[in-house]
Amino acid sequence: MDRPSKALKVRTRPVHPGRRRRDYFSSRRATAMPRRDRLCGLTPLTKRLFHKVSWIWSCLVNAKHVEGPPVTEQDLTLVIAARMRARLRQENGALQKLADFAGVDIERLESIVNGQRAPSIDVLWKIANALDVPFGSLIAANRRGGAAVIRNCDANVLVSSGGAFRSRALTAFGETPRVEIYELTVAAGHCEQSQAHAPGTSENILVVKGELEIVTGREPAYRLGPGDAIHFDADVPHAYRALGAEDVVAHLVLAYGPRN
Repeated sequence: MDRPSKALKVRTRPVHPGRRRRDYFSSRRATAMPRRDRLCGLTPLTKRLFHKVSWIWSCLVNAKHVEGPPVTEQDLTLVIAARMRARLRQENGALQKLADFAGVDIERLESIVNGQRAPSIDVLWKIANALDVPFGSLIAANRRGGAAVIRNCDANVLVSSGGAFRSRALTAFGETPRVEIYELTVAAGHCEQSQAHAPGTSENILVVKGELEIVTGREPAYRLGPGDAIHFDADVPHAYRALGAEDVVAHLVLAYGPRN
């Protein structure tokens, strides 16, 4: 004779008459137990811990990845000012002596050293040549060892000729860089004159966009299009001219010769 099957007994926790059981599989808030009821029966310490964990969790959920602020013109101005003050201390030189040798007005030089004014590219080159230091050493911020990533928004950008000539640094400079890499942007129709750099300095330029004309020393002008490259000695006066109706974008590799 078959025995009658026993009904499966499921043990359930008693539910308080004034409470509603929370449905964890429903996305509707209406089916969830009110938070006030969920905290009933907890000790004060447990309640404080619950609130603290809830606050931390909400911060993590709502947090957004935010990178550091981009390098602004003011940041770069302060970096240049600090570098120049350090160089002046090393050389034990006076501002008036540097101003005379660089051919820069003393008041303008004072404002640069004090971080009140951003120097243009041509003025910074005059200062670098007068101090006999690489150009990049004057715009180099303190950096740690290892790999250095230069974000597009964080690169050091210097301008000249009212913004018609822009130079974006693509190198994490050290104290005495031997090679510097820049992205040049020349406004359509603009011609940027550059004075002679230190003896032994050379430039390699690769045109990315537009048509660029290079004049170096007494040599004839060289016309370059996208993909064209040129190498020339940069220790003589030279010029960059943007031909055509569009801005020129080019990559510049600046290499220094042996220094004393």
